[in-house]
Amino acid sequence: MATAKRKAASAAQPEAVQIAPGYVVINTSKAAGGVTYDRTVLDEEAEGERVVSDYQTRKTIDNAALVKAIDQTVKEVDHALRILCTRTAFGYFVSPEKVDIVRAKVAGIAVQVDELNVAAEAAGSAHRGRIGIVTAYLDIGNPDNLKECYRVIRETLREIYDALRAGDVRDDKDQDGDITRRHQLRPILIRARNLEQMALGLHGHAIKTALDRAKTAKTEILNALAEAEKNGDELSPEEAGEQVDLSQIETAIHWFEEDV
Repeated sequence: MATAKRKAASAAQPEAVQIAPGYVVINTSKAAGGVTYDRTVLDEEAEGERVVSDYQTRKTIDNAALVKAIDQTVKEVDHALRILCTRTAFGYFVSPEKVDIVRAKVAGIAVQVDELNVAAEAAGSAHRGRIGIVTAYLDIGNPDNLKECYRVIRETLREIYDALRAGDVRDDKDQDGDITRRHQLRPILIRARNLEQMALGLHGHAIKTALDRAKTAKTEILNALAEAEKNGDELSPEEAGEQVDLSQIETAIHWFEEDV
């Protein structure tokens, strides 16, 4: 980042970064039973200290329809948490205003799974689902917790910035089928959903502004690449990424740096 932009960001920000109070949510939901695997060793040979084996695996599902229904319903918990919370390295973060909404949503899914469990038992299937979450208040008075919150916000925004600068925004394969440097921005933006909930006031607004700018910048990069292709001009994704203004994202990153 340019030094001038860093100084401008530093001058513009309040003295203290404010992390919002909230809860960490851990998803303990799972599904198990009714699916068995029988593995047969076809061949095995020793290569020095190594042993190389060939296996044949037979999978048996006692009731395919019920197993699929239970598994899909259990997965709805994680989907709900991704929509309502912020995904972090230490679990999902949810604001106090939304924690009861999360609990109610999960409770509704639990009712559905209980009904499916009853149906599975009646059908003789051993597959069962269990719905559960653990919610714990995040003590932001703890310096280590506060530092981790800063890191999550800063590094998520930095990943978004780097993907945009590299023009790494396409959602389809390159013409040569190379996807090693594509598909990077979309999963990061999904992970950054509700990230602004982790900060208060102007700091939360800065994150929201950065995320909105990221979406706009993605469109600008894609439009620039399409226009260049239409006109027969040579423009690499990296060159397109270098042309977009990402100062709002830079500023938001700086607000959550460790030395601020």
